[in-house]
Amino acid sequence: MHLEYSSRLYACNLAGAIPHHQFRLGVYRHMGQWRIGADAWVHRVLRLWCLGGVRLGDHSVLNGECWVDGRREVAIGNRVSISIGCKLLTLGHDPQSPDFALQGGPISVEDYAWLGAFSTVLPGGTIGQVAVVGAWALVTKDVPPYAIVAGNPAKVVGQRQQHQDYSPRYAPLFY
Repeated sequence: MHLEYSSRLYACNLAGAIPHHQFRLGVYRHMGQWRIGADAWVHRVLRLWCLGGVRLGDHSVLNGECWVDGRREVAIGNRVSISIGCKLLTLGHDPQSPDFALQGGPISVEDYAWLGAFSTVLPGGTIGQVAVVGAWALVTKDVPPYAIVAGNPAKVVGQRQQHQDYSPRYAPLFY
């Protein structure tokens, strides 16, 4: 069982380097058991720590060089843009634990949210509907709907317009 799982995880990570979008989605759906919505895009060089627990909504984009930790559920809503190099981390260690016990929780990125380049969401975080996480921000707690956050740790620096109507689609040939 462990060898089979390790082989599937390895195949999914290798698939991230293949410059063919439909092939990658097929591997993630079959080997990784992902739920991927209509017209969703997963760009190249995706790094996975665990296969299960990932849901990518309709018309959403997971850009290149992202890290997705599916050891707990990662739920990405509809029309979400996750920029290059983002990290979604669902599990870590309790720094107060004498035996280095694990702690964590699921991540939820709600509809029309936008995670800026190289931002990181720590375990248990929810990015509210239409919220924006600035580039390089470190999200350590929930981000309210419509908030714009930036910094380390991320703090509210503004508000986004409530009405959004876009499909973040960047689909270059052979990508």
